[in-house]
Amino acid sequence: MYRYKNRSDIVELAEFINDQIGMSGQFHGYRFMHLKCMLSGLTISRENVRRLLSLLDPEGVEHCRRRRLVRRRYYAKGPNFIWHLDTYDKLKPYGIAINGCIDGFSRHFIWLEANYTSSDPKVVGGYFVNAVKDRGFCPQIVRGDRGTENSHVQHIQTFFHNLQQGIGICFLYGRSTANQRIESYWCQLRKQKFEFWISFFHQLKEHGYFCRDLIEKEIIRFVFVDIIQVKLDDFSLLWNTHYIRKTHNERIANRRPDFMYIVPAMFNTRDYSTPVDDVTVNVCQEECIFKTRIHCDKDVHDVCRLLMEENNWSIPEDANSARNLYLNLRREILRIISI
Repeated sequence: MYRYKNRSDIVELAEFINDQIGMSGQFHGYRFMHLKCMLSGLTISRENVRRLLSLLDPEGVEHCRRRRLVRRRYYAKGPNFIWHLDTYDKLKPYGIAINGCIDGFSRHFIWLEANYTSSDPKVVGGYFVNAVKDRGFCPQIVRGDRGTENSHVQHIQTFFHNLQQGIGICFLYGRSTANQRIESYWCQLRKQKFEFWISFFHQLKEHGYFCRDLIEKEIIRFVFVDIIQVKLDDFSLLWNTHYIRKTHNERIANRRPDFMYIVPAMFNTRDYSTPVDDVTVNVCQEECIFKTRIHCDKDVHDVCRLLMEENNWSIPEDANSARNLYLNLRREILRIISI
């Protein structure tokens, strides 16, 4: 009863939703927007969020309606039975690569990372090793495409299972387009967050501020990777805590991904993970490259930091301030190169 008696002010709610629409929230569905309101401390019914979105963003609502997905039937036995990993390439032309991994049963995101590359198998291997180290186990099966970027993950996963006298297949290769579980969530990521960023970088290109030059890509990495990572973390949090509706596929569990991942017994299944000790993980760490705070060429990074200090340019916190910093750094670095 408390939440019904303590509704947030409708004007405050409208301003919050309008601010979200001005950024990547312009492609949120009303369920995602409702969850975002709740996580921000605002109390509102889902129906009122739907009505506000219809009033404030009719084009975005229509956009969501047109992009319905028809999925093939899918089944995973339980948490950590199979992890699906893949790369999202929509921002790759601008120098930013995104790699993700999702649990097949619960749809819980294992990792979602932005970096300067997703083609280096040692970098992708680093994501996998970090995930295993944090949890103390690896999945029974990992599923990825046949790109060379997954070769280290395949070798590490096989190594873990051989030490545990694992039986059967522990890594599955297949076409990226057939990696149904994570491919469908790239569609969700684009709809909820990255339609905005794809359009944002396309406008930079259209206005002549990005010509696919190597220096420009390095500056974009310097300016935008951390901001993109914050958006990915935001999406991952929202996704892992949102309620998944029941589907026509009776073999698919429906609840919040975090809950399904942590409490498999509630769904008449079990955790299928394979324990991995720290000593074994440490052996594999030597074969991996791990993400650092420097996301671009070291020399470009040092020059950018120096220019920021000289001109009192602050670290950007949103798309507009990041755009201004990118344009300022681009102008100054191109001027230095032309001297």
